[in-house]
Amino acid sequence: MRGEALRAGGGDLVLALLPCWPLLAACLLALTGRGQRAAAALFLAVTGLAVTILVTPFLPGQDALSGVVRVLAAGMPLLLWRREAAERLSGGVVFLTAFCVMLAVGLRAMLPVVALLALASVLPALHEAAGAPRARQAWEKARLRAMGAVLALLGAALAVSPVGVGTTGRAGMLLLAVGLCLLAGLGQAAFEAPGVDRGLDGLPRLGALALMLRLPPHEVIHLVFLVAGLVALALAVLRRESGTAALVTLCAAVGVTGSGVLAAALLFLTLGVALECGRISEGERRWMAAAVPPSPAFPAAALLVGPLLEMDRLAGGVVLLMVVAQAARLRPAWVERAGPAFWLLAALGVGAAVTLACGTPGNWPWSGGLAWRAA
Repeated sequence: MRGEALRAGGGDLVLALLPCWPLLAACLLALTGRGQRAAAALFLAVTGLAVTILVTPFLPGQDALSGVVRVLAAGMPLLLWRREAAERLSGGVVFLTAFCVMLAVGLRAMLPVVALLALASVLPALHEAAGAPRARQAWEKARLRAMGAVLALLGAALAVSPVGVGTTGRAGMLLLAVGLCLLAGLGQAAFEAPGVDRGLDGLPRLGALALMLRLPPHEVIHLVFLVAGLVALALAVLRRESGTAALVTLCAAVGVTGSGVLAAALLFLTLGVALECGRISEGERRWMAAAVPPSPAFPAAALLVGPLLEMDRLAGGVVLLMVVAQAARLRPAWVERAGPAFWLLAALGVGAAVTLACGTPGNWPWSGGLAWRAA
């Protein structure tokens, strides 16, 4: 009994210390000479990612969402390095942002999680605004993120307060949902040119989307996430972008407990990180974002559209049409080479979505323990 308690206490200590390696990396980079920072940053990024991957499966008291988001956040510095962003990586801002996100994933109290995500969202925005050639556009992004941070913090404070019931509680949930949508970058695309580099924003977006999936069911949260997800997805389709953040927001609107929607959300999160931080061409990016096999978006879309059709047929139909529109924008030559197999698999995907709409599978192994405490 005592040995088990000691092992559990050691696991909790590792769970608390694991997110601290990006903070240590940022401190070491600050003490390293400018000419050696690039090599040191690469070594720290690779080492931290390896340690996170090896330790995460053995940590106690976690679920699939926290484990996947922790690994994705730990791998973001290395992925940014692959995009020839060595000057950003060696600056330490990416490591500080990763520290905030990884620490927030391990917590369950809403207010400190929102505070950490607000800090993680403002840091890269202010860093880019200070040295960007197009300072006006960068400051617009920073101001939008700061607005989302303020709204999310105010909403979380109202939601966890002793008087957070009735009208006050609904107002807090409304402010929190709107603030998280801004932190996730759903309102950012309207002010940017198509194809703009948003790799450094991937970390705060990842943390905000993870918190969206954690929030308890509430009619105000459901309505805000549903409307914001539909509008952001429509804008992404018009701009020929992936729209993974909008799809994860729709997963949060449906709810991830007791269904395969969490699996879809994890696939969309992983795909979003790969699209934003991978060194791939525009054609490959468009093909990966479309819901065609063997892209991860194909099973994820099937897992999302089914429960969404069951919950709201109009919203589910709109999402299905937008997903099909994304797939239809692939190069016709590729579709012709695919032949009947492509259309057969596409029909199977639509059939899977309709089948899931008739009865979603329950008791998924990763569906437990996703609710956040109120304080």
